[in-house]
Amino acid sequence: MNIFYISQNRGTTASKYFILITAFLFVFAAASFATELQQFRIHDIRFTFIDTDTPDKKKARKYELLLNFKRGDFFNYKNIRQSMENLYKIGSLENIEVKIERLPENKVNIIFDISNKRTIASILLSKNKLIKKSSLVNSIYSMRVGSYFKQSDINNALRDIKNFLESRGYFFHKVDYTVSKNKEKATGTLILFITPGKQTRVNKVVFILPDRKFLREIEGYFTEKEYRPHRFPEKKESIKNLLKKQKHYFPEVVIKPLFFDEIKVLVDLEVTVKPGFKYIFHFEGINNRFDLISSIWEKKRFEKWAENESNARILYFLKNKGYLDAEIESNIEIKGTEKHLTFSVKKHEKYWLGKIGFSGNKSIPDKELRKAITSDDKVFDILFWLRASSLYVDLGVIEQVYHFHGFPQAEITMQWNRKGRKADIEFKIEEGEKLTVESILFDGSKFFDRQQLLSFFKTKGNGSFVRQVLNGDIETLKGQYHAHGFDDVTITPKISPGTEKSILIRINEGKPYKMGNLIIIGVFSSQERLLKKLFPLDKDSDFNRDEIERFKQEIENSAIFNEVKLSYINRESGKVDILIRVTPDSSKYYGFGIGWEDRKGLRGTLEYQGKNILNSTSSLSAMIQFGFKEKRGLLSYDTPYFFKNKINSSFKVWADSEVYPSYSFKRFGAGESLIRKMTPNSYILASLSWYRTELTELYTSEYGVDRLNVPFDTAAFNFSYVLENRDDPFNPTTGHYFSSDIKVGFPLFEKSYSFIKFLWSYQKNFKFLKYGTLSLSVRNGFASGDMSITERFFAGGVHTFRGTKNDYLSPLDIITGKPKGGNALILFNCEATFPFLVIPSNDFYYSVFFDVGNVFEKVNDFDMSRLERAIGFSLKIKTQMGPIRVDFGWNLHKIENESNFRWNIGIGNVF
Repeated sequence: MNIFYISQNRGTTASKYFILITAFLFVFAAASFATELQQFRIHDIRFTFIDTDTPDKKKARKYELLLNFKRGDFFNYKNIRQSMENLYKIGSLENIEVKIERLPENKVNIIFDISNKRTIASILLSKNKLIKKSSLVNSIYSMRVGSYFKQSDINNALRDIKNFLESRGYFFHKVDYTVSKNKEKATGTLILFITPGKQTRVNKVVFILPDRKFLREIEGYFTEKEYRPHRFPEKKESIKNLLKKQKHYFPEVVIKPLFFDEIKVLVDLEVTVKPGFKYIFHFEGINNRFDLISSIWEKKRFEKWAENESNARILYFLKNKGYLDAEIESNIEIKGTEKHLTFSVKKHEKYWLGKIGFSGNKSIPDKELRKAITSDDKVFDILFWLRASSLYVDLGVIEQVYHFHGFPQAEITMQWNRKGRKADIEFKIEEGEKLTVESILFDGSKFFDRQQLLSFFKTKGNGSFVRQVLNGDIETLKGQYHAHGFDDVTITPKISPGTEKSILIRINEGKPYKMGNLIIIGVFSSQERLLKKLFPLDKDSDFNRDEIERFKQEIENSAIFNEVKLSYINRESGKVDILIRVTPDSSKYYGFGIGWEDRKGLRGTLEYQGKNILNSTSSLSAMIQFGFKEKRGLLSYDTPYFFKNKINSSFKVWADSEVYPSYSFKRFGAGESLIRKMTPNSYILASLSWYRTELTELYTSEYGVDRLNVPFDTAAFNFSYVLENRDDPFNPTTGHYFSSDIKVGFPLFEKSYSFIKFLWSYQKNFKFLKYGTLSLSVRNGFASGDMSITERFFAGGVHTFRGTKNDYLSPLDIITGKPKGGNALILFNCEATFPFLVIPSNDFYYSVFFDVGNVFEKVNDFDMSRLERAIGFSLKIKTQMGPIRVDFGWNLHKIENESNFRWNIGIGNVF
């Protein structure tokens, strides 16, 4: 039996040089041996794993899928080399050695000896009393636990530690290492032996200053006796900030160590400070507005540039204050060690906004252009002063309008015509030539016919020619070809000169590909099954790289894996194998936060989350929440893929207590909930839960299950549907929102009870009077059965009916006067929101509202004639999490012994 070896190592740099040398030694032998074996068939393929004595049949089957040959094929040396390249795409292999066993009857066995890269299981440091272990660990940037061992990374880690020690003044250090290997797990522990040695001491500090008045303060930064150069940048920055406060904007600070000898036991520090000129700023014709230009002078810059930029900012500020004719001059005068920079301003007249007109526009009428601009609707500009910034925005918008109408060379300038204290604005338009599409032709397409190709294009014959639109059309067409397996398609447009464009789309389709094998490396069995379930392509279906990349993006966004790598392996058969190597995310998260809820007030939150627990795709999280009116503890087991489907699952165990105007309770329970996304804008939620409730305070009469300090059980099934179609859920201006929820309580234990509860809501948002938003909403609910006070409907307050206190739009207990809730709810909210046009900011709004509704004790009591009504207005500040608002409401129904006026502070929208 003859054996021939082919070896390839992807490990250290030294091993790569070894490959280059040895390759020359056997290349001729390999070629002659390979030629001799070309008539031999492959009898068997085997994998041996050098790192472990335990054969891994599952891994061997995966690796075999990466080979360019199979049992029964004729031997081919090129296929052997390509197979080795495919195997190295796994990314975790250190070395591959191929043994070719020559057998009787013109047969050979191919044996792959595999050496895995060793991963870093942990990094251990020897103990020392001088430096904290955590500081040393954090100083290592070149390698991390979980990465592969590389000699170059080890060398870099040693360098990191040495740099760290020297930055702390330890020049007599000794750093060594050893690696403890775990053969079975292909891991290793890097053990670092660190002896810092003696720290260098500072003998004295010498200050070189042109002015001794700074000496006392600067001396305070150099009181340490230990030499710690890592603190020098911080000290230099502190000195510079000190000098900048004294108006020395361009200081220079140099800290130079002067060692006594090569032993570096002692060092003198030479601190040279050059404050530079002191800059004094003068403003003539305008109040001191150094705040406008201070950031320009905070960093070292060319002085002339800083001066010109300062002029530009001041001038822009003045034009935004309505001084359209403002002029500014500046000059610098040197007086000893001071530079006096004087800004001389002539404001001239202050203007208000007059009329806005257009000239030169032949292709686009005034009416259409006027719809695109906003300056003429700014009440602030009309009542107070004209702001040039809004006009420049309009100018840019008009340019875009012309561009997308086929006028890429359109030039828009702005001219103001003064009429007394008002300025009429004229946008002067030079349209230039319009570009149109005369014809669209295709060349090279065999898979799609002409009509199909044209249907993919937004660019149309006899329409406007816009290059950005055409580029988008080409990307769309590429996507259509990719969806049918044409991965190598190239599409090149050729556009004729002149204003009437003939477009020739040249298409080189290439050959279509099919999906081959899906090979997943680096995960546990449950994670592998999930990835196969989610992968968008079936074997032998049309290959689609775009779908695969979207799949990769989805997996990366799922937060299950730290790293997702895809490799494409083209086969001569026209199939593409996909190799996926992933690294599960096993990180842990700890968090603490403080927040505010309208009904509950201030509260704090502690959180913990561990990902991919027990080698699964699930996470375990815990939360403790505490506030003045609530306490809550929660343990949750979550997975984004329930039984490998795109369903979010959450099993929760919780305990909580809450305080309401009519009652307080404590509760513990458990439940399972499933969330399935139906469309990009909608989802359904189903949950099954059990919980035990005990009322600890009850300010209404005891009735049914509502008994003070008598626990009762609730077993319930919930089903919800939500459709979110608003442009912004937190600050909506258009779109609608719908939700419905049905909850069924059923007797599970002796102390449990049955009920049914249904609640739905709908909101619609409209554009109103150009800048306003009109929001209409309705909420309606019905319930029946043995309803506890904790399940009944309540309304009133900042998020429901703004004419009463929280929960007080409800039937009241005749004895205590506290709300006791009801089994029927109806609420209507109408709100018109407008920006404060008299304030130059886009984040201030006001609303006027009309709230109508009531809560009825029984469903039979439901009566639309008994609805309460409230009117009012709100002041709002827009934030990314919804508006912060102050509501002022008047209940139109007289409330006995109470004021009809209420005000509330709220966060978020009313509905």
